[in-house]
Amino acid sequence: MHLAYLDETGTDGHSPIVMFGALVVPVGKFGQLSTLHSAAIQQIIPAGKVDEFTEFHACELYKGTGVFEGVEEAKRFTAIHVLLAAVQMDNLPFIYAAADRKKFDSSPFGSGKPLLSAYHMCILARIIREPEEI
Repeated sequence: MHLAYLDETGTDGHSPIVMFGALVVPVGKFGQLSTLHSAAIQQIIPAGKVDEFTEFHACELYKGTGVFEGVEEAKRFTAIHVLLAAVQMDNLPFIYAAADRKKFDSSPFGSGKPLLSAYHMCILARIIREPEEI
């Protein structure tokens, strides 16, 4: 199994809620999925901004900011549909958690990096969901 870490939000200290999420990709599907997603994103990045693209942020694609600034909404939303269709086609689970910031910060998970917390949360959810596959 691969865990493809997707996002954390609210970890900047401003939101009262922290959220983590990850897509669980089985062995053998990761390369195919990565190629499809890369192709969908590369097609809409303006030529002059290709060198600026270092990390994909879904919020930038949705809002039309960062490297996606100036890309018309219809193109951005089509790319989002392609990305989500690939997830749906393979029936890949997206595991997420949300927590009260104050409680989270005072928990054992709150002292780590968001990525580490997301990883632990996803492993626990995966074990509960399908323990025989782990």
